[in-house]
Amino acid sequence: MTDPSHWASALSAPGAEELRLQTGQPASVWGAGASRPLSDEPMDTPAVVAALTTLGLAHLIPADDTAGQPAPATLDGHPVSVTVARYGAHLQARIRRAAHASPPPPG
Repeated sequence: MTDPSHWASALSAPGAEELRLQTGQPASVWGAGASRPLSDEPMDTPAVVAALTTLGLAHLIPADDTAGQPAPATLDGHPVSVTVARYGAHLQARIRRAAHASPPPPG
């Protein structure tokens, strides 16, 4: 499942808790202390940016170095919490299901 437009559905799978997109790692879904890769190849930073853009989350990519702060968002019609960290050219996006979170207000 290498197409980012399908990765949101992987987060809806039973036991899935987090979609992780990280420079130098394959895209993966985490749950129950284990990860399941969604692609064979490690992502470079432009691929992480492209995936977040495809998922409608590009506005959460920080311009400066940061450990990131959880931000509410909607992914595939479901509320999620998104934390995007940046260290130099490296990005890590953690997209967690927010079972009881309210969707963000309309932009």
